[in-house]
Amino acid sequence: MRRYLAEVKKGSLKYVSELIAEQINKDDIGKNTLSFRSGSSKDKVKEITNELLHIFSASYLRRKGTEKLTEEQELIKLGEEFIQAGRSGDLDKVQNFIDFDFPVNFQEPTYKQTLLHISAGQKGSGSIKLAKLLISSGKCDYLIRDIYNKIAVDNAMISGESEIVALLDTETREAAKKAGIDYYKDRIQAHITFALKR
Repeated sequence: MRRYLAEVKKGSLKYVSELIAEQINKDDIGKNTLSFRSGSSKDKVKEITNELLHIFSASYLRRKGTEKLTEEQELIKLGEEFIQAGRSGDLDKVQNFIDFDFPVNFQEPTYKQTLLHISAGQKGSGSIKLAKLLISSGKCDYLIRDIYNKIAVDNAMISGESEIVALLDTETREAAKKAGIDYYKDRIQAHITFALKR
């Protein structure tokens, strides 16, 4: 509202009442015939007000150099919230994302790691609980690779968190077998690639 009033004072926008009156005149309804007794007049005012708010917000965003987020940008923004919730140990928030069918295999933009990668790469009971929560969703893709060609179980092996290695090992072997991947050879290659890129 403050932005709107500031724009009106600068003269770049008009008061809503002036704009409504102009719109009504354009529609040949006649000046000063706006009555709130009529349902159609109320609807017309709502329609005009909503249109004006839309125009104002779009023009404000353009002047600020920002546009409405694309679907991809919105997904990245939500994904970063999902990742942050996991990193901070907010399991309830992670569960809410899962309950609303957010893609648990979302890869953060920098290192292309999923939340399973991240939890597997950390030590402690919080990371174990997070890994269990993600696995229990039944939606994890155990073969997603990060920029270092590592899958989640590789992070668990590197971090030395044996309980997460045990949680991931069986599921990852089964997924690798279904995909026709030699699990042991692939682990060796992934660890060599990671060591060389570091």
